[in-house]
Amino acid sequence: LAEQPFVDELSVFENNHVQGASNDITVQFSFHATVIANQLIVIEGITGLDGPEDSSTLEITLPGTDKMLEATAAWNLNDGKLTVISRRQIMPNETVSVTFSVINPSETQS
Repeated sequence: LAEQPFVDELSVFENNHVQGASNDITVQFSFHATVIANQLIVIEGITGLDGPEDSSTLEITLPGTDKMLEATAAWNLNDGKLTVISRRQIMPNETVSVTFSVINPSETQS
């Protein structure tokens, strides 16, 4: 049996924290085991955002020329869930980076 990969390291960054402004969110992560090509990868818990609204497709930015993931993702705003697909095999401890644009909430979240 192949070992099921799980996220070994996860970081989330933003480029703008101003209320109501556009904000690029970058999620970086790596796995402890190999992820095969065409594998669904689900990242949950990206909350406190006003947008984009739920979408069957969300354009994402993938840095560099070695595209590890497909260029579109599924997004669920209410759950803060981003679903991407691996384009190629991702090796253990190889850093994956995904960037997408959102709108910051117009008022402070409690």
